[in-house]
Amino acid sequence: MSRIMDRNGVLKIVSVIIAFILWLYAVSELNPEVTRPLSDIEIEIENEEILINKGFTLVKDPPSRTNIRVRGLGNDVSKVKADNIKAIIDLSKIEKEGTQRLALRIDGLTPREVRLDSVPEVSIEVNRIRRKTIPVEIELYGQRPKDYYVHDPIINPQSITIVGAESLVDQVVKGAAEVNIEDVEDTLNLSLPITLYGDDNKKIGSKYIELLQEYVLVSIPVYNLKTRVPVTPTLIGEPAEGYVVDSITVSPSDFSINGERDLINNVSKLITEEIDITGRNKDLNISVALEEIQGIYIDKRLTNDVKVNVRINLIEETIQRSFEIDEIELLNIPTGYTAQVLDEKITIVAKGKYSTMNMLTADAFTAALNLEGLTEGEHELSPQLVTPTNVTKEGTEPVKIRVILTPITPSTNENEGAQDQTAGPNNP
Repeated sequence: MSRIMDRNGVLKIVSVIIAFILWLYAVSELNPEVTRPLSDIEIEIENEEILINKGFTLVKDPPSRTNIRVRGLGNDVSKVKADNIKAIIDLSKIEKEGTQRLALRIDGLTPREVRLDSVPEVSIEVNRIRRKTIPVEIELYGQRPKDYYVHDPIINPQSITIVGAESLVDQVVKGAAEVNIEDVEDTLNLSLPITLYGDDNKKIGSKYIELLQEYVLVSIPVYNLKTRVPVTPTLIGEPAEGYVVDSITVSPSDFSINGERDLINNVSKLITEEIDITGRNKDLNISVALEEIQGIYIDKRLTNDVKVNVRINLIEETIQRSFEIDEIELLNIPTGYTAQVLDEKITIVAKGKYSTMNMLTADAFTAALNLEGLTEGEHELSPQLVTPTNVTKEGTEPVKIRVILTPITPSTNENEGAQDQTAGPNNP
């Protein structure tokens, strides 16, 4: 009896083994283990804030999609849906900069018996975070309006700070905005978005560069224009005695002005600040500012701090003076005659430099009458005058001098003869 029971136990064990083998066979044949590719799996980034807190940032976006392969029993693998799966990049694991590969974490893979055939990876580029201050420029384009002056833009702020991936930030040299001034006839006040540019004037745009101020306020003054407005210097005081202003030269001699139409239409000239020439006797060369006119802008400037060079040439004044000569020399008294001058004095009007004329006395002039060839009687003669160097005779009073020639007779006493002789020292 016991033998029979032992034999049945062995049979049972063998039966179980055979059944397991048959099950394995059935499973392997009817529901085998398979691999299956899944494409276009969405990739999400996780813990980017942690990466930034470490002082790092991505340089560019990693791939947004990836492909995976899953393995498992055919029935299980067939139940996997790609739409339920996400691939995760965990940036919290990054501890250094540079290009590196990170394993993706796959979420949403069901049934749970299904597994990855291999762990997918992506390549990412990581930089340190850098701050940089760059200038802001405004670029004007379009035909400038006729008869209007467009001033340089007034920018606020004139520079901005950018923050981001070091390799990207290093490429940026400026921020800029564009303004169309075609047919503009009034001042522009704008708020404009800032675009980043590299040194090759190529635009640089990336989500991994942040502008701490994305807009710039721009004011572009546009005013009516008036050209060739002359400059007139303002002189005060008088030169030294005997000196006068001969000429004035201003350089530049005129300017373009701009401002509101009503204002510039009332401006016919620009005047300088006062130039004091009191007591001067030498030329003056001076740089002087133009007098400010409220609301008027000179040349290309939005300020009135404009200077011109003024040259003032002084010359010594030419004056006239009268000199009275009471000695008239008689020349060439004819033989046998005595001569008597009826007009005992002659007044000479002369002209010359102030300093010269003030130093002259009547002794500097000589007057003479040439009696050669004259006969008895009264004669009117033009005097021969000799004036000092650089002095010009303007006239005499009287114009002609009267002189009488009288024959010498035997009855003429010695005293009378002697008196006549003194009237003409050249008398023979």
